[in-house]
Amino acid sequence: MQKRGQISEVFIWIAAAIIMGLILYFGVKTAFRLQNTGNQVALNKEIEDFKSEVEKYYYLDKGSSKKITLNFPSEITNICFSNGNAATKNKDIEQGIDFIVKEEAKKPDGNNMFLIPLDSYSNTGFYIPYLKHEGANLLCFENNKNLFIISKGDHVDIKETI
Repeated sequence: MQKRGQISEVFIWIAAAIIMGLILYFGVKTAFRLQNTGNQVALNKEIEDFKSEVEKYYYLDKGSSKKITLNFPSEITNICFSNGNAATKNKDIEQGIDFIVKEEAKKPDGNNMFLIPLDSYSNTGFYIPYLKHEGANLLCFENNKNLFIISKGDHVDIKETI
């Protein structure tokens, strides 16, 4: 009789270990998914804050400017702004961005802001209304770097320095 009890106890411990392993696996998976969702929320909040600043300066007097810092999550290394010409001299930027920017520029409301690396999030291209970079090239900044937005009357420009 004692052997039957001992054998069933082993199966109980094995079942408990399997259940604990499954709980741990799904718990860790959910925690990582929650962290990714948090980073996506932080990214979207920063984009919306930037859009509202650009819109605010669009309606201010010509020449109004403000120094801003775009603080995206650490996965983002560079922020690029396009005026439709995708020629870039920055060799550190991924090669594929030139093609992507040219394709986006063909659209009526194509994206004019890109986050590098392009595969860091599911969506790394954004359209910022009223923002038009006046330079001839793709303008790229490092993440968390100061830049200036300047009202030009009919649009808002972005520059590294005034």
